[in-house]
Amino acid sequence: MMVLLHEVTHALGFSSYWFPKFIDENGNSRNNTVIPFAAANGQQQQGLATPNVLAFARQFYGCDSWYVVPLENDIGHGNSDGSHFERTLYFNEVMTGSTSTDMTFSGFTWSVLADSGWYGIDLKKADVFSAG
Repeated sequence: MMVLLHEVTHALGFSSYWFPKFIDENGNSRNNTVIPFAAANGQQQQGLATPNVLAFARQFYGCDSWYVVPLENDIGHGNSDGSHFERTLYFNEVMTGSTSTDMTFSGFTWSVLADSGWYGIDLKKADVFSAG
């Protein structure tokens, strides 16, 4: 069931194809939905930098300077680069590129869908998510 939810969520907008097509509350295109950044190991990566995603990340991590939510960069290992959350950080979140027995549809994913501008999202419906 969670694999189906994962795939439907791609169709609803969680995809490197859809990210540049996101709109704001006024119907205007969102700029810079995905930005490059240097990971702690110096490797260049891509990450989401949309308002609800960043607000959720800042609250979740307790860090007001959080500026990007990393996307998967494991090119060539069966993952769609840039269309999943980074597995090493988001473990069992439903929108990582692999499955587990205890997957969650967290506020991170709900926030991505909210930032698309296409849906009214109630973030209180999100599964409880814990990392680490």
